[in-house]
Amino acid sequence: MKNPSFFFAKAVRGYRGLAVKGDPAAQRDLGMMYENGQGLPKNLAEACRWYKRAADKGAVEALYRLGVHMANGRGIPQDKAGAYVLLARAAGQGSEAAKKTLEKLKQKMEQDELAKAKRLMEQDTP
Repeated sequence: MKNPSFFFAKAVRGYRGLAVKGDPAAQRDLGMMYENGQGLPKNLAEACRWYKRAADKGAVEALYRLGVHMANGRGIPQDKAGAYVLLARAAGQGSEAAKKTLEKLKQKMEQDELAKAKRLMEQDTP
């Protein structure tokens, strides 16, 4: 039986090829592999870059994951207002995890951050 890392490495090659061509599911999956260190070294910044590409295409799980990373400043600079927008978009597309995370985030945000998030939401064009 082959080592599981062999299969992860093979998956990375497949996802990367599709991700570079713009496939949002492959971009999200490649981000998850970077986030978890599966088939390549763990790299949260690179994970966020791939999540961003998929999120820009409306991929719900990528919106959610990028929002969580942005809210916590993991792999990307912390920006609670920006995270709010991403999580709200994911929640609006039916993500229960995003809905729960958005509620928790709101409780941690200052009034000026909430005001900024509302302004960003008005400008947001998915």
